[in-house]
Amino acid sequence: MRTTLVLNDTLVVEAMRQTGLKEKTAVVHLGLKALTDLQSLPAIATASFSECLELIELRKLHGLGLGWNDVQFLGCALMENIPIWTNDKRFRDAADSLGYSLT
Repeated sequence: MRTTLVLNDTLVVEAMRQTGLKEKTAVVHLGLKALTDLQSLPAIATASFSECLELIELRKLHGLGLGWNDVQFLGCALMENIPIWTNDKRFRDAADSLGYSLT
């Protein structure tokens, strides 16, 4: 299919630099492929506010240096039993204290 697009030249040049692609068409195709791949990723359950508070209280996560996003992420991973990977020592220690093995 042929179509006319108005593209941001600076964005196209940066995308070409980062990908090593030489043609605008290839850059657009790669971008569209990335968008469709992202859209097809499975969604996971979200830990609610009250579930996160309960996780903090019951598992004694307060004072460990975890942020709210850490608690939500850990809660989601625990609910869905999905592996997670991190370089964050505090997060890893908290996960280990819950008996949750990180990959």
